[in-house]
Amino acid sequence: LTDFNLLGGEVKGAGEIAVAGTLTWTGGTMSGAGRTIVASGATLNIGQESSGWIVGLSRELINNGTGVWQTGPYIGYPYYGYSAWHFNGGTFVNNGTITARNAFSSALQPTVVDGGSNYFINNGTFIKTGVGYASLAMAFSNSGTVDVQGGTLEFSVGSSPDTGSYAVASQAVRSEEHTSELQSQFRISYAVFCLKKK
Repeated sequence: LTDFNLLGGEVKGAGEIAVAGTLTWTGGTMSGAGRTIVASGATLNIGQESSGWIVGLSRELINNGTGVWQTGPYIGYPYYGYSAWHFNGGTFVNNGTITARNAFSSALQPTVVDGGSNYFINNGTFIKTGVGYASLAMAFSNSGTVDVQGGTLEFSVGSSPDTGSYAVASQAVRSEEHTSELQSQFRISYAVFCLKKK
């Protein structure tokens, strides 16, 4: 496919969907034993800033290109403005670049685990921008780079081994309600931790 817009409904099955242009995903579910692959040089857009959205991942989604995961102002579930990326036996693999962007101070950018084994694997560059809050609720593995340029990025489940690097615009901050250990200013050893630009 050159371009693929998923606004609702469900994509499922054991086949492979390869997108060479732009994949825009603002609603609906990707499920089944197959894979959805965003090619090198292609674009992945998850969510939107203008209104609330919910998407569900129950298969493998591979980003080899340039991706943006964005959300709008949070007003409260189930009202206008609620946005969430649900995982239910889903795996997201980033081999390219993915930017979590939320431009609103009230923005919550959550991932929600509904069941099954779920993974967020970063082999490329994962960037957090904007002033809002983003969280990953599944096992996270990083062999690439995590770069927090603004706002807060929280990881709720540790994963090992972790050979990648972590950088923030100011410094890493340990959240008071968690029990993580900081290996150094730019590296996190394990478990739950919070990276925040002051």
